[in-house]
Parts: sequence; C-alpha cells; structure tokens
Amino acid sequence: RIIVVEGNVAAVHYVLQGRHTGTAYGQAPALGHNIQAYSGEVFEFDAQGLMRKLTTITQLDQVMAEALGERTSAKPECYTLRKIEARDDPATSAARRTLTRLHMHFNAGQTDAMAALFDPAVVEDRNGRLTHGRGAVVAAMLAYRDGFSGLTLNDEYVLVEGHRGAVEYNMVGVHDGKHTAPNGCILPPTHKAVRVRGIQFFELNPEGLITSVITVSNPQDFVQQIVR
Repeated sequence: RIIVVEGNVAAVHYVLQGRHTGTAYGQAPALGHNIQAYSGEVFEFDAQGLMRKLTTITQLDQVMAEALGERTSAKPECYTLRKIEARDDPATSAARRTLTRLHMHFNAGQTDAMAALFDPAVVEDRNGRLTHGRGAVVAAMLAYRDGFSGLTLNDEYVLVEGHRGAVEYNMVGVHDGKHTAPNGCILPPTHKAVRVRGIQFFELNPEGLITSVITVSNPQDFVQQIVR
C-alpha cells in the first residue's frame, strides 16, 4: 500500500492476505478461514544496495484470531500502491519537524503541542480500526498511559518522502495499570517492564500537519510480556 524511501532506509506497509490451510505458528489447525492483517517493514541497505537490517511487525493477534475463527475476515480487499506527491524543500522540512516532534511531545507530556501537529480532520487507521478527528486521535494515543506508567515512544527511524512519512519506534513502559488484551480481557497490574515495536505511516499537508496516519502494531506483544 505504501512505500517511503529516504537515503538507504525504506519503510513498507502492506496487507497480509490469504486462506489458512496450514498450521499457524504451531497453534491453530487448518480451518480454511480467510486471513487479512496489517504488516509494516523497515529495511536498511548497505552501500551496495544489499539489505543489512530488517524489522517486520504484523498483527499476529489478528492472524491467530482469524485462523481460529474467533474473528471473521471478509473477502480480501484489493489494494493499490499509493502515490507520493512531490513537495518543495520548505514543505519537506515542515513534515520532518512534525514527525520528529510528535513522539518527543508525547514523551514530555506536552499534549497541546502534540495535538497541534495534527490537522483537525485527521484520520488514524490503527490496525484496521478508524479514529476520526484531532481530539479522538490524541485521546487514543494518551489512552496507553492508563495501563503503563512512564510510557515513552522512542523513534528509531524517521523517514520523509514527498507528502508521506514513516516512523519506526519502540514503546517502553511499566505495566502498573489495567490493560485490555486483544480478546477483551482486563489484565491487572503486573509491574513488569514492556517494550513493543510499532510503525506508523503518515500523510502530511504542505504546512506539515498530519492528515492521515496508519499505525501497525502487534497488540499481543503487550500480553506476552505481561503474562510470561
């Protein structure tokens, strides 16, 4: 769906699709259910163009739930690669400032400054679930703090190409509040430290405001670290 390239690093967002006809991760029997889940990858290449590092994040909780029939995936949708609009240097610089500051403001608890980086009509697609409007998108980000104190989003890569951008980050915190698992169960505080990777893909307007964001993560990562 999306490819963002800057220098020797590329970020790719795609949708994993298929029919489950084999054993999934040694846990789910082949029941023939449709599978459709978000994935994101970040590649780093050497001077010869050979891949030297790869990070892959997939909604494995979605894959397992659909494989077991706990969630139903509709007939696989058709996707096309989204275009990248060329931008002049001022617009590119504005986009980079926004993406560099987004998680910095989150970590510092500067909610108003973080909210100001979003267009009022921004739409977030978080693992296939849509959230509309600046206030709702910011609230969804802040909601993670309810379950994890000292939560920070630490960027590893920030890429900008035209009107698109991508950020790979680590979410780090301590589970000392209630957290809702993907299956709806409420997990009481365990006071365990967690570290979860995520990738976000952005669209920005010429002024550098975020108009659209796709967040790809594996919510089951939280659960596995909490209950182990």
